[in-house]
Amino acid sequence: MKRKFNKAREYREANEYDKALKIYNELLEKDYNLLDTYFNLGLIFLFKKDYDMAIRYFDDALSLDENNSRILSEKSAALYSLNHKKESLELINHALEINPENPYALLGKATHLIDNKEFEEALKLFDKMIAYEPENAIFWHDKSYVLNQLECFEESLDCVNRTLCLNPNMEKALLNKIFVLNNLNRFNEALKVSDDALNLNSEDYVLWFNRGISLKYLNNLDEALDCFEKSIDLKPDDFDLLLNKADVLYKLNRFDDALNFYNKSLKLDPNNEYALKGHERVLKKIKNED
Repeated sequence: MKRKFNKAREYREANEYDKALKIYNELLEKDYNLLDTYFNLGLIFLFKKDYDMAIRYFDDALSLDENNSRILSEKSAALYSLNHKKESLELINHALEINPENPYALLGKATHLIDNKEFEEALKLFDKMIAYEPENAIFWHDKSYVLNQLECFEESLDCVNRTLCLNPNMEKALLNKIFVLNNLNRFNEALKVSDDALNLNSEDYVLWFNRGISLKYLNNLDEALDCFEKSIDLKPDDFDLLLNKADVLYKLNRFDDALNFYNKSLKLDPNNEYALKGHERVLKKIKNED
């Protein structure tokens, strides 16, 4: 039974959730190690974004150990994802009362701080988490996100590089690295990273968008336009995508097309100053051409 349990954990850690579920359900029928089996089932459903099922299994685990800080913190994450933020925060605080050094409870607390834009306080918690688990790629990645909010891009790049050393194929870390490099004006490096990221997933509109940003600032306008069009195909009603396409069309002297996309962006955000200025600028060009 122990061998089966370990195999199920291997499947879970490899994201082979259906195989793991099959084994865990077999273990449940045998009443084997119920606390850990319920907990692992909860984790699987949390990762599968079936938050109600995750909470069900976390509650089953908590019925056997009501003061388990790790289980409380994971249940809090499921509640947070269901937008039950008050209840989620209460559980996180309870988990930290039980074990102030629980890095997963600290992660939950940091998530709430980020929601409130308390980035400096969140950063302190990520330093604690990393001190407890220095090989946790998620902690390094999320610290990088906080540093981005504080516009500390050089430090953020260090963190995202640590993330990718630990998990070279983490898509969101590759995307974050592109974002950071663009903010550091290191556009050619950003393009190389976007090549790697797109090889993993060519259906992510944000990847195409950030690649378009790199190309736009390198003045490779036709290629930038292709990227923005691909991103819009994947997400048609995104303000930033439409606005950046309008900007590139303007720079390519395609003023009528640019006006069309400024209009589309202003339908989504009628008071956006940048879009309004672009709209006014292109109207003047069209008028001068007439």
